Amino acid sequence: MNDSTGIGHAKVTCAISGITFEVSHVGRLYIPASTGYFHPIFAASYTDLYSLYTAHCKGQLTPTESYLLFLAFMHSTSKIDWSYPCSLNPKDSYTTKYIENNIAQLLETIEKSACIEHPDFNQPEYKLTKDNSNLSTLQGWMESWQHNTLTFVSDKRELRRNQRIQEALSEVEDKLSYLILSGEKPEKCSNIIAQWASKAACFPETKNDDWQKIIRSCFNTNKMFNTPLEDIKEVKEFCELNIAAGSIHFHALSEILREGVKRHTDYLGGSYLALGYKILDTDIYLDTDIDEETYKSETVIPTRKQIDTHLSKPITLPAPPSSLPKRAYYKTGTDYLKARLAYKAHLLNNQDTDKGLDL
Repeated sequence: MNDSTGIGHAKVTCAISGITFEVSHVGRLYIPASTGYFHPIFAASYTDLYSLYTAHCKGQLTPTESYLLFLAFMHSTSKIDWSYPCSLNPKDSYTTKYIENNIAQLLETIEKSACIEHPDFNQPEYKLTKDNSNLSTLQGWMESWQHNTLTFVSDKRELRRNQRIQEALSEVEDKLSYLILSGEKPEKCSNIIAQWASKAACFPETKNDDWQKIIRSCFNTNKMFNTPLEDIKEVKEFCELNIAAGSIHFHALSEILREGVKRHTDYLGGSYLALGYKILDTDIYLDTDIDEETYKSETVIPTRKQIDTHLSKPITLPAPPSSLPKRAYYKTGTDYLKARLAYKAHLLNNQDTDKGLDL
């Protein structure tokens, strides 16, 4: 076909779509796809592309036009290296079906990705080669782009959440520092300490309320008695593992939790303070076994007056064992302590006071 000057149209094979189109004013010229020229639709703006998409949805485009529009949306991502033109036949029914089943998902993927303007956000890039020129890998590419978008958004939400937590933590720490440095006793700060520990250690959501309640209750003997010791220890161990030691806030938390453990054991009579005796070198005598003669001669044996005072209290010792108790036979240190004291009491009650026992 010739124009008014008598010069024919040049033919160009698009480097992206693979279709051949004509260009006026440069007749008797053929430009293959390998030279890298592409159809003008691939330079169109988003506004023009969406205008064409509206026409496509109304069935106003030819199969070739819809094919070009689909590839133009792919090209607009800037994430595809067209090292080989698409090999689909725009007039084939398979191509029409492929476009109709994928164009809406492609646009949704592009739109969601375009909403993220953060400089750290980047979508993976892919290359179209001869092996995948039939767009067999496009579905996987779209899924990858969608997953990357969701992951980035989720990570940023988590970052913002952590930032909010950090801001809340700083606010609580400022208030707590003021209370501690102003001389407030730990029991007066236990509510704020509980809030701080929850944020600083990131308490598990399922245990957050219960653990804060335990911390707030550490100076209440009755509540500590009704709180299983293992629960108190669980809070203490979790905090020690997840909060950096050294701050005045951590020191106050540790003091409160130690008080909770102490009040629990004191209520049960398992503490030396509750029993009224000062037991020297407790770690050695509770965790190791000593021979019976050494045990009888220890200077830590309480006086008969001390034993009488203790026995007059509601807390009673268990029946004395027939021989020196062995730590390995008792489930807890408290049970072992009671058995040991009962055995000592039994020894004292059967000794002759004239043999030099210090009363």
